[in-house]
Amino acid sequence: MVHGDDFTIAGRVGELDWFKEKISGRVEVKRKARLGGGEKDDKSVRLLNRIIEWTDAGVKYEADQRHAEITIKELGLEGAKENKVPGVKDKSVPGVPMSESEAYKYRGLVARCTYLSQDRPDIQYATKEACRTMSKPNQEDWMKLKRIGRYLKGVPRAVIWYQFEDWDGVVRGWSDTDYAGCTQTRKSTSGGVIKKGSHYIKSWSVNQDAIALSSGEAEDYGLARTATQSIGVKSLLKDMGVESGITLYTDASAAKGMAHRKGVGRVRQLDVSQLWLQEKVRKGEINVHKVGTNDNPADCLTKYNEFDKIKRFLRLASIETRRDRHDLAPRADAGAKRPGCSSGESQSSWG
Repeated sequence: MVHGDDFTIAGRVGELDWFKEKISGRVEVKRKARLGGGEKDDKSVRLLNRIIEWTDAGVKYEADQRHAEITIKELGLEGAKENKVPGVKDKSVPGVPMSESEAYKYRGLVARCTYLSQDRPDIQYATKEACRTMSKPNQEDWMKLKRIGRYLKGVPRAVIWYQFEDWDGVVRGWSDTDYAGCTQTRKSTSGGVIKKGSHYIKSWSVNQDAIALSSGEAEDYGLARTATQSIGVKSLLKDMGVESGITLYTDASAAKGMAHRKGVGRVRQLDVSQLWLQEKVRKGEINVHKVGTNDNPADCLTKYNEFDKIKRFLRLASIETRRDRHDLAPRADAGAKRPGCSSGESQSSWG
C-alpha cells in the first residue's frame, strides 16, 4: 500500500528483508518498523497516525485520537460534562444563523469529525447529520456539534479488535434505513456494516439520493447499496487470491421480499439498481436473510440511539471505546508532555 511517501508491505520475512534492501538502495528511508509475532518484530507501530498493535490473540487498530482531542479543545469542552450519546433527534426548530467566522469554524470541525468517523462508526450518523447544514449552519447546528464533542470527551479513544480466527469464506453485510428521517428534505438515511467473520471492515451512514415513496422502497435502496459495497470487498479479497461469497442481512421483510422478487411488482418506481440486485439473488451470487433489529449493527447508523444500543453496536463490530491513550498516539499540541497513562493501563469507559 502506498500513501504519498508512506509504504506499507505485507509478506514473509525473506520478502520483507528483500524489499527493505531494495528500497533503501533507491531512496532515503527515515523510519523502518516491522509489525509481527517474531521476537525482533515491533509489537506496536504508528501508520498515518493510526496505532496498529500485534498481540498473541490478534491485531488491534485504533483511530487517530488527536482529532477527538482537537475537536474537544476547539469547542471549549475541556471542563464540560460528557455525553453518553453523540446526539439527539432534531426538533426542527429554526435557529439563529451563525456569523461568517462561526460558520467557518463549524465547517472545519465537522470536516475533522468526518475524517475521524472513518475509524469511528459510533459517530458516523451524528457527523452525517452535522454535514447536512454545512452551507448555512445556525446556532442549533453548533449545539449538535457540541454533543458530538461531549461524546468524544467521554470516549476519545476507539480500538478495533481483529482476533485471529478461522473464516467460513463469506463476506457479510448488514443494511438498515430510516425512512424519510430528514424533516426538511424527507430523504431517507441508509446505514450499512460489512464484516469478514467477526472483523469489522467498513460502515457508512449516508442520505439516499432518491426520495423513497415507502419504507419498503427505502429499505430496498439501502440493501442495494450494501450489496455493491460487499461486492467491492469481495473483489479486494479476490485480488489477494481469496475467494468469497456474499450474504446480506436486513431487518425489513419488505426489502427481503423485493430482493427475491422478479421485476418491480407493485413498486413500479424502483430503478435499475434494485432489478440488478434481484438478478444477483436469483443467480445465487448474493444471499439475503432477515435479522432482528437488535442483531443488526447497521441500526445505529440510521438514527440517534440510546446508550445501550450504542454499546451493543460497538460489541457487534468488535470495537472498544476507552478513555486512556496509547504511548505512540500523536498529540495535538506537539512538544507537550505526554500523560502518565500508558497503553497497558486499560480504562474502558462506562463499563
